[in-house]
Amino acid sequence: MYMVITDWFIDDDGDRLFYTIESSNPGVVEVEIAPYLHLNGDIGTQVLVNRYTAGSVTITLSANDGKDGISIFRFTITD
Repeated sequence: MYMVITDWFIDDDGDRLFYTIESSNPGVVEVEIAPYLHLNGDIGTQVLVNRYTAGSVTITLSANDGKDGISIFRFTITD
């Protein structure tokens, strides 16, 4: 499964954003950040999700502009 996240975070100053992601239980769900090529040729960012077993896991996604601007989005996957 993947989710395109490029539009989830917007920097008011237009600074480039750097993303990190973490799974609360990588044995249940492993996540990673990867580039995404849009059909129009633009490059975005996506989250790749690999589910290994049933369970509940919290995913924490952060966007950082490198200038003390950090935004965090958390969501839970439950099976």
